[in-house]
This record gives sequence, C-alpha cells and structure tokens, in this order.
Amino acid sequence: MSILKTLLVITISTARLIFPGMPGDPSASEGAKPTAVRSLNIELASDNAVEAASKASMSIPEALGYGKSVDLMVERSAPEKSEPSKIELREYWGSSQNIAADQPKITTSSKHTDEDIDDSVPDRSFAFWPSTNPKSFEESTDLAGVYTLKSNFCANTSVTLTKDQNFLEPLNITTSATQADLSRPITVRWKPVAGAVGYILTAFGGNEKYSITWTSSAKPELARRVI
Repeated sequence: MSILKTLLVITISTARLIFPGMPGDPSASEGAKPTAVRSLNIELASDNAVEAASKASMSIPEALGYGKSVDLMVERSAPEKSEPSKIELREYWGSSQNIAADQPKITTSSKHTDEDIDDSVPDRSFAFWPSTNPKSFEESTDLAGVYTLKSNFCANTSVTLTKDQNFLEPLNITTSATQADLSRPITVRWKPVAGAVGYILTAFGGNEKYSITWTSSAKPELARRVI
C-alpha cells in the first residue's frame, strides 16, 4: 500500500539535447548550441480511483500565457502491467577515479520481487498537464505565483512558487566531447548555474542483453528518486 494518498508534482525544466560529435558540441560557442527548451509539467497521482466524471484543473499565473487555468488530462484506466524483459542491469555510482570494489551492482529481471517495486507513490489514478508537446516558454517567463489544484476525485490544494523557483539557465558543459577516452575515467566540467542548489550527473548504455547506468551520487537509491 502506498504511503502517500495523493502526490502533486510541478516540474520546472530547462533542457538542451546534445550528442557528442553533433553540431552544437558542448565545447562550442553559445550561439552554435541547440536552443534550450523551458517547460513546466504538472502531475497528480492518487490512491483514489477515477470515474468518467472525474476531472482536475489548476489555476495558474496568467504570465504563463495559458489563461487563468489549465485542465489536467485524467487517465481513465490504470496502466497495464507487462512482464519485464530478461535483461541484466549493471549499476555504478560515485565520482571517484576508480571503481569501488562493490561495483557494479548486478541484478537481473528474473530476480526482481514485489519488494523491489517502489510503493511510496500512489498509483490508482494519474492526471497530468500538458497532454501534448507544448511550445517552449520564453526565457523571460515569470513562473512566480499561486498554483491551485481543484479536483473532484482527490483533495484540493495550493502551491506558491517564488521568484527563485523560475527557470534556471541551461547547464553548459565545458569539457570537449572530442577529448573523451571511453577506456579511462572521464572528467566532466561545467559552468556554475546561478540559483542551482546541487548537481547530479547520470549516464546510460547497454544492448539487448544488459543495461549499464551510472550516477555521480554516492547514494544511487536517492538519485533514482530525483531523476
């Protein structure tokens, strides 16, 4: 059973997609890099089941350009549970130059049990906004203000965002991708982002037989909750 009965998440994101070797390499000038995409997402998870008449909306600051409120898309049925593919997961963590003796942590899909499933998040119903890919917000968009949730299948609530919770500047990696030697530890450098309270890096790889993940966090279980 879930610990939480209802969970409301507002995610504010500044993202820039860059692949090593493509135009807009991390070492390139700011003008040559891909445009940063600024987005705001609202997610509502509840232990209450929904019906045909179930609905949820959120009043938002008019500065966002979507009027006074937006309607959340309510999923009418729980997602189907599928059998996990048989794959080996190799997990690495930490920011040392050397791999620790207890790494990687290796698990396989056949070894997963119900205890491995995170039951801290309610999952009987889910609502979200936006339901489609929206246009990116302008850099000058002011997100500060009161966000009030109204719903007929779970509790109502309000959240206030302050000026220091506006969009951050995009993260600029200063390490050149052409310098990476995949057989050796890779040093990643970046310019500090004003207003950031912390940084976390992740990397993924693998094939049809195994998956490899790495996080800079010393506690990978906490990093998974952040990401």
